[in-house]
Amino acid sequence: MTDLTDFDDDPDQLERFGYSRRNDGTADVVRSVWFEKAFATDETQVQLTLQIEFELGLSDDPFVTYAQNCSYSFNGVYLRVFDRRMEPFNNLSFDEDTARPVEIDRYRLCIGSLEDCERLAQLLKPGFRPWLSR
Repeated sequence: MTDLTDFDDDPDQLERFGYSRRNDGTADVVRSVWFEKAFATDETQVQLTLQIEFELGLSDDPFVTYAQNCSYSFNGVYLRVFDRRMEPFNNLSFDEDTARPVEIDRYRLCIGSLEDCERLAQLLKPGFRPWLSR
């Protein structure tokens, strides 16, 4: 099992597993970095985002590379819930072009491995029906 703390040296490796990097908008020397997978469909206003959070600490040693000045530590896994506030398209779906997402809540999950994140991501995929895959 791949522990998420194993990614402390280079969390950008998570992009190979389909996660998108999102940076904290601050200029602080300690900030958050997230790796996310979003799950949504035009049949519902809800978007779920699986988020793996790392803390990034920056130092300013002029004799090393930028990457060597970055120090990451795994903070946790979260599930973010958004109301996308879309206009109806017809009786069965919504117009995704009108989305104006608002975060409803963020839940900390008791997950510490990449495999557990991937299992949850499989369950969150729109249209996933495990009873049909047997």
